[in-house]
Amino acid sequence: MFILSDMLGIPQDIVSDISFSNQNGIFMIHLSLKVKPHACPSCGHFTSHIKEYKIKHIKHSLLNRQQCLIHYKARRFVCDFCGRSFFENNPFSSSGRSISNLTILNVLNELKESNATFAGVARHNFISSTKVQEIFDLYVHIPRKSLPDVVCIDEVYALKDNHSKYVCLLLDFNSHELIDMLPERKKIFSF
Repeated sequence: MFILSDMLGIPQDIVSDISFSNQNGIFMIHLSLKVKPHACPSCGHFTSHIKEYKIKHIKHSLLNRQQCLIHYKARRFVCDFCGRSFFENNPFSSSGRSISNLTILNVLNELKESNATFAGVARHNFISSTKVQEIFDLYVHIPRKSLPDVVCIDEVYALKDNHSKYVCLLLDFNSHELIDMLPERKKIFSF
């Protein structure tokens, strides 16, 4: 129990029950946390009134060579003051997410490598490449370059897809450097 909680990066004193199994090549961690009062996100009053339990399946990149899933027995509380229901906080994933915070950090760290691809990072962390792209778009914000004094605009035949066969290039006239490449040469205005 102590080794698994250390590997998950959660304090041992908040875990009430932890076990593991190996099913069809997937390392399964079965986990529940100790009951403690939680503050209602609507009104702020503390409650210990449990409405129901729900098993949440959270993908976790604990192991490099084997897929790992956390089967987390989550409690849903009901506020005695305002009547709103909400799930308890947990230390390994954000609310509404099916992947752990550690998996998100591992994905972002792996994407720092210059030769990393979305598909390669997805295979290594046992998630889809679409999920890796979503993580990248959510957490990585690359500022656009500022425009130079003189901008050259050109179009190049690229046969990118059926929607547009041309891409639009923006170039710096003085340094002849590429500023940006846009997916199509048309601009559609929406009002």
